Amino acid sequence: MFAVKTKKVVFRRGSKEIVGILHEPKVAPSEVIVITCHGLLSTKDSEKYIELANALTKMKMSVLRFDFSGCGESPGDFRKSTMSSRVEDLKIVLEHIKGSYDRIGLMGSSLGGSISVVVAAEEPSIKAVASWAAPADLGEISKFAEQFLGREFAEDLRGYDVISCAEKVRGLLVIHGDKDEVVPVSHAHKLYNAAPAPKALRIISGADHRFTDPTLRRHAVNESVKWFVDLLL
Repeated sequence: MFAVKTKKVVFRRGSKEIVGILHEPKVAPSEVIVITCHGLLSTKDSEKYIELANALTKMKMSVLRFDFSGCGESPGDFRKSTMSSRVEDLKIVLEHIKGSYDRIGLMGSSLGGSISVVVAAEEPSIKAVASWAAPADLGEISKFAEQFLGREFAEDLRGYDVISCAEKVRGLLVIHGDKDEVVPVSHAHKLYNAAPAPKALRIISGADHRFTDPTLRRHAVNESVKWFVDLLL
């Protein structure tokens, strides 16, 4: 069995406290880390992030799974979170880990994928991004988000142009299920078409928004691992 060490980590800025789980290969310190960003109603403990962490550490990469404020183990009021607050959370994490790793990748699912693209567009230390089921047009999903978090969240969402951000992101892998019931597969094509090379598009037949089918989820994990190996190692 491949030896991996895990530990809980806490990142702070002012009153904010972001809680994560760091996975590291025991064989040697890794110069590469992939940070996972969960979706609107998810947490760092979703199966997809754990499976990806297990697969990437076997390739001698470190992985950080973290909870956005008000989600999972990170304190805060979920009802007061916005796209902007989640972007800030990811930037706090990056501030703390940039000095410890030479190359950084991001993997984000659903809204976490959109956040990954937005932050990667302005952060040169990020060398590769894998988005799963990420919305490209946040205006289209704002009504869905408003049901859970209210008008302020929806209005904040509409202030972000993910397509324009994708135009600045090199190393973007876009993964989407053709049976996604929340974010239409057309969003994947918009992201892919906007991004400069190197880039890749993987439409997974039969996969829903959450990649609940274990076999199809494993397919998405494997594609992500290949991408990070090629661009980060």
